[in-house]
Amino acid sequence: MAAHSSGLKIIRGVAMAIRAHIIQAYSCDLSPSATVGRRIRLCHPIGIVIGDGTIIGDDVWIWQNVTIGSHGKNGLTAEYPVIKNNVRIYASAIVIGGIEVGHGSVIGCATLVRSSVANGVTYVGR
Repeated sequence: MAAHSSGLKIIRGVAMAIRAHIIQAYSCDLSPSATVGRRIRLCHPIGIVIGDGTIIGDDVWIWQNVTIGSHGKNGLTAEYPVIKNNVRIYASAIVIGGIEVGHGSVIGCATLVRSSVANGVTYVGR
């Protein structure tokens, strides 16, 4: 049990060091508690924030200054978005709360997303 515990501490330490480097180099905050799929692409990764409980699928592209996270309301349970596969989230979009962004959807620039988005939908300017 002790060896297993110390191994987890080492892995956590390495993850925290990588996170600190990413924040310093790119002003980008990717929570180590977020679940991120394969082949995620951070296009121009300046200012991207991905919160603790966020789940991101495979082949997702995220542009600069995107925030994905909880609603941040005190006293309420933190709820985080689920981003399905093949989603594109363009610059300065904000995706918050316990919502789902469907497979193959596109979130336009500077769009606030507070409700679920169906599969294959282009969601802009709301």
